[in-house]
Amino acid sequence: MKILICMKTVRFLHAQTGSDPKQLNIAPGDYVEMINPSDAAAIEAALRIKEQNPATEISIVSLGGASAETGLRRALAMGADRVNHILYDDCAALDSWASAAILAAWAQHKDFQLILCGREAIDSNAGLVGPYLAAQLAIPHVSQIINIAAPDSAGKITVERRLDRGDRETVECSAPVLLTVEDGINLPRIPGLAAMLQAGKRRLNTLGLADLTSAGASLGPAANRSEIIRLSRPKAKRRAVAQFNPVLSAAERAKLMMKGGGAPAPRPAKSDALLEGHSEEVLLELERLLQASGVGLKSRYS
Repeated sequence: MKILICMKTVRFLHAQTGSDPKQLNIAPGDYVEMINPSDAAAIEAALRIKEQNPATEISIVSLGGASAETGLRRALAMGADRVNHILYDDCAALDSWASAAILAAWAQHKDFQLILCGREAIDSNAGLVGPYLAAQLAIPHVSQIINIAAPDSAGKITVERRLDRGDRETVECSAPVLLTVEDGINLPRIPGLAAMLQAGKRRLNTLGLADLTSAGASLGPAANRSEIIRLSRPKAKRRAVAQFNPVLSAAERAKLMMKGGGAPAPRPAKSDALLEGHSEEVLLELERLLQASGVGLKSRYS
């Protein structure tokens, strides 16, 4: 069986050591390049299939700039047979459909029986390249995969997919098929130092868009079908705070919280009333209102 994994190398922010607030205090060394987590899970799933069927051939393809080489060499160290780098430096100019079109142009005549993609990349969180790739290759697509069984003698592939509320669905697929894999289905292996050093010496199969043919279809930004207009943060929401009688001790408040007695209390209605009169009258009325609301007063001179 020939298995293809579509892999993306992403940048993970692990620190903020910079001094420029305009750059969010992020320095160039604060990023580490890594295989997208759900893509790494897909590679591990393919390697486990190969352990049961040694004749399986695992190929990796990655679309991206020079940074993609980091993930490709790690995939080699994990145990992939072949890695392919479609060199394109301006991936930010591509939408998911255009990215899938490039991958489809490369994979369409290579007769892969099983194509694995991660559910989504942690940098864009679109989750669309896998389904779009299946559509452009005109093959079935099964999503939210949490378990993949080795193909049987007839070439059937049985998978388990996650549904809502913890339900599971078992699906039998005929090859060729594309599966989008969840990142928690396994624990990807960590290659040893010797494997990493050996992978660093291997030659990558690198090609550009000019090397791809796509039956007259345009590749690159011209194939875009969507455009991101705006990115925005979620609106801040008020959270109700549990309110307790201020005369209670800390231990009594803790007991109420453990018993569920610390449920958020409704906020008192605001009053626009003004206290008017002589100073003594205003102070007396203010003291009465504070005591009525449970606030005790103690003079510093008493």
